[in-house]
Amino acid sequence: MLLKLLLPLALSSLSIASPMPGSNAYNYNCTIDRAVDGALVNGSVPIDTSPMTAWDGPKIAAFNNTAIEDWSFDAVSDDALAGITIAFSRGTIVGRPAAQRVYLFAAFPNGTTFSDITYFDFSTVKQCRGSTVGTWTNVTTGSTWTFNAATDLKSAKITIDSPRIKGVYTIKSKSPPFFPNGKGPGDIEGDVFFSPLLYWQETAAIGDVKATFTLDGSQLEFRGVGGRERNWMPIGWAQVSDGWHMSRGVAGPYIYVIWTLDSKIDGKKYDHFVLIKNKKIIFQSASSEMSDTEKYGVYNFPIEGLIKGPFTDNSTGQGADFINPVSRERWNFVMDNTQVVYSERTGKLTGYNGFVGKVSGGKVGGKRYEG
Repeated sequence: MLLKLLLPLALSSLSIASPMPGSNAYNYNCTIDRAVDGALVNGSVPIDTSPMTAWDGPKIAAFNNTAIEDWSFDAVSDDALAGITIAFSRGTIVGRPAAQRVYLFAAFPNGTTFSDITYFDFSTVKQCRGSTVGTWTNVTTGSTWTFNAATDLKSAKITIDSPRIKGVYTIKSKSPPFFPNGKGPGDIEGDVFFSPLLYWQETAAIGDVKATFTLDGSQLEFRGVGGRERNWMPIGWAQVSDGWHMSRGVAGPYIYVIWTLDSKIDGKKYDHFVLIKNKKIIFQSASSEMSDTEKYGVYNFPIEGLIKGPFTDNSTGQGADFINPVSRERWNFVMDNTQVVYSERTGKLTGYNGFVGKVSGGKVGGKRYEG
């Protein structure tokens, strides 16, 4: 199981690189979108919120000083003792205007961690009939980080060649892609809205992953499970959210994704609970409010375990219940942290943590599975 737990993230005023003139060029039936470090346009920019456009293609055609988009990947080893998270982004981070940035955080089985945040001269996203290829390039260091994602959303591959990191990550999805409202690709009723001014697509809730990396000379290699997703917004994370938690897990035939966020835009809490069994969504709810007629989820954070992050949140795992009061069905899952993958400070008491852990759960009254 993989858990990604994110707490308040403080960012500077945000900017995003704009594609250079001619960036939406055509190349043998492919389109190429190019974004350059430090390049901006003034004023508002269009944000793609259509459910019908390519999932891994750019959602922002030109960048002002606030818009941002991410491509995120993660994984945990089968024994839950190693983990990795990788994110490609276009946007200003910690005061760097219009950054083309990628980061990689990893945990080794012995408990040590690795982190690398790299800035690039430019990025390109090339969309062809069968795949979307994103490449972030730093000419000075000779670094290239690339993701190659199949158009059918069933697989993706990351290749990294840089002074500190060399390696490959592959994922083959075991779950259907979905929008926050539970609809899938090609469904005109799909809705990318997660919370005000924040958009989300879950490309792979869980997939089979193989990771093989050399990180500062140390070998990290494992098979396990992981996921990947997209986020984009017209303003930065710190302006959208006061804090959020996100997790994904697998136990037996069950896969779940949970994301909760406290919105800075309207002061409300936004919840999304999705449960998948045998590659079909069997539960979807955007509510954590108890009800006698509507599905809802319960998300809690136990503190009895040993592994926790260094910030104000002292939870050592997560618990989740998916409740259908009409059918009187309930599913329960518990995750215990086994490793800290990253802890990045954003303030004196705030930051964001990522964990991996072991999951157990299933339908209440039925068989309980270990993940």
